[in-house]
Amino acid sequence: MVKLSDKTIELLKEDILSILNENPLKSRFTKEISLELRRDKEFTLKLLLEMKMMLLNLTNQQPSQHILRLIILGVMVLYYHY
Repeated sequence: MVKLSDKTIELLKEDILSILNENPLKSRFTKEISLELRRDKEFTLKLLLEMKMMLLNLTNQQPSQHILRLIILGVMVLYYHY
């Protein structure tokens, strides 16, 4: 398996956020996100979990409305991941 650069991983995370923000009221399955990213479900789930942990760490420091909204979106996606 090819190792992706940190920059590529960050770009994929940005793509995930844009996919989630296309329609914030709709929960998305990990499978749907992985199809749009053209990546496998396990890798997409790994990225989502990393993003969730990063956001949880940010909320412990400085909670804001935007970050809390992203956490809610992330939890919805992780809850319906299969």
